[in-house]
Parts: sequence; structure tokens; C-alpha cells
Amino acid sequence: MGSRHGQHDPAHAPTWLTAPCPPWCTRSHREQDHPEDRRHQDDGTVVPVVLGRVEPGRLGYLAQAGEVVVQRIRDLPPGAPTWLVIAESERARTPLVLSEESAARLRSALPEPT
Repeated sequence: MGSRHGQHDPAHAPTWLTAPCPPWCTRSHREQDHPEDRRHQDDGTVVPVVLGRVEPGRLGYLAQAGEVVVQRIRDLPPGAPTWLVIAESERARTPLVLSEESAARLRSALPEPT
């Protein structure tokens, strides 16, 4: 039995999970999880976007419909920083990974649509 949605039963929690999950954690934790998979994360939010693509031989950007995934992740141990990962897919090679504080600064720097 693993933890789900920020809760875990201490009697069934993996031995490596030494503190409760944050309220946003939706990951199931199991004793046999590989050490690299022992982290808190949410399910992510898929956001429809219009991406600017560069085509060889063309000046400027070409608009293309797409999606980005925004996901919150926190590694163990307790007290580790929480990261926001923004990527075109969960397996993107070059995601944008920001601290929560940096994400808040980015949010406040975004201009209103004109």
C-alpha cells in the first residue's frame, strides 16, 4: 500500500518515507521504489498553448498549437526545495525547471495580453 494525495498511513508507509507527503503529492510511494523515483510530485497540469516555432529559411516564428505540462516535484529528504517543471511533454529533453520562488517572479513578470 502506498501513499496518495498527500497522505500516508505510517503503518504502511515505505521505510524511506520519513515525513508526511505535502498536500499536493499524488504519487504512490512503495517500498521497492528505485531511489531516483523517491520523490513527491503532483499529476501535473496540461495547458494548451500556441508555440512559436522556427523553420529553417524563414524569418520570425511560425505559430503552432501545442500543450505544455506544468508539474510540481520535491525530492527527498524533508526540507528539500520544491521545483516547478514546465515542458512540452513529461519526457521533454529540455524542460524549464524553476524554484517556487522563481516561478512566482516569472508569473508576476508576464505581461497582460494586449
